[in-house]
Amino acid sequence: MKTDKASKEFVINELVRLKETFPKNENIFFVHLANRIIANGFSEEETVKIVDNAIDSIKHQQLTVAEIIHELKAEKQALIYD
Repeated sequence: MKTDKASKEFVINELVRLKETFPKNENIFFVHLANRIIANGFSEEETVKIVDNAIDSIKHQQLTVAEIIHELKAEKQALIYD
């Protein structure tokens, strides 16, 4: 995986796709999600993966930050310890 951290602008642009797919979430949700993506130091590749996974696999209409971040964060931790 690419290790360069995604820029704030890149993260925001990616989250537009998520907002269009899950319009019931408030704008503040996407602000918090962007902050968590940046704080976790995810790369552009990882950010795209987060958005794609949410679009492809979440079946309910409203999202939580934890369900979006958790899987990739766990995967990233596993790679560190391998």
